Amino acid sequence: MYLKWPTGFCWRMALRRLWKCRSPKRLVWFYPPTASAYCSGSPWLFLSPSPTHPDMKTGLKYSVVIGVLLLIGYFLSRTVSAVSNTNELKTKRQTVPDFSQLAIQMPSKTVPKTMLKGRTNVIILFNPDCEHCQYEAAEISKNGDAFKQADVWMLTTEKPARVRAFTKQFGLDTLANVCVGTLTPDELYKTFGPTAVPHLFIYGPDGNLRKEYKGETKLEAILKYL
Repeated sequence: MYLKWPTGFCWRMALRRLWKCRSPKRLVWFYPPTASAYCSGSPWLFLSPSPTHPDMKTGLKYSVVIGVLLLIGYFLSRTVSAVSNTNELKTKRQTVPDFSQLAIQMPSKTVPKTMLKGRTNVIILFNPDCEHCQYEAAEISKNGDAFKQADVWMLTTEKPARVRAFTKQFGLDTLANVCVGTLTPDELYKTFGPTAVPHLFIYGPDGNLRKEYKGETKLEAILKYL
């Protein structure tokens, strides 16, 4: 380590550092080889960090151990926080979400005032370009009568124009009890937590979660919980 001899050098400080060093052999006063490179040739103090010195080796070991422990603590805290947030969101979606607090847009129809109240509700998170999501939409369109006792909500974070085209493509706009809408990614995560598409939630009339499906789901499996 190099310590520059500044203007107004304090001899008391120098003696204190000499005392802490405890080994005169580790101290060397010298002038830099190129004065212009080191502030006009002022003398520098060189503390020779003798690699075999036992105090330095012990200090280095402690530094490494402390650094490793700090890193482990940091990653553990991040992991615990992430798991806690995920569990909180999973608990939250055990009951039907309050959609009145969300800015849901229905490109093909108005949002019903009675949405999610007193009926079985099937919520499907989807993406218009997802083949498995298209399968779910086609099955619902072909078997509309099987869903008469329930309301179906298909939600995505895509733009309204794409949602409108998707709705017309599969004839979902002709089904009175099927609503296709959009919401922001932030609202989606705060309401349902980490999800994939398609992701299905079936809530009973009491508002409690009956069944959750991840991925493409056959019609028979859905009707079983209506």
